[in-house]
Amino acid sequence: MLINWLSRYKFKDWNKTETRGETVTEEMKEQRAKQIADLLNDPERWHSHGRAIDRKTLREEVNLKIEDLESNQELYESVRSYFKLLEDYMHRESLISLVHSGEYF
Repeated sequence: MLINWLSRYKFKDWNKTETRGETVTEEMKEQRAKQIADLLNDPERWHSHGRAIDRKTLREEVNLKIEDLESNQELYESVRSYFKLLEDYMHRESLISLVHSGEYF
């Protein structure tokens, strides 16, 4: 699932390599997504499935490009508002986990 999401959405605008300026193919996107997925799925490195991995670690150790949400104040406020609503809902319904997709909540 992660490989599909990364190659399809995260890397959708990745058209040139940063160092060599080469054209990025779909195969290259999938290979990079697999590298990231394999690294993130390494229990020897992370020691837990439920442990959060911070932005700094993802940038420095996984070499993943991540935009700071805080740099777009409107987007940041919208995400925080959504998160608060979701947190309240989960608490009210006594949920410990939730999957929200375009098809269902």
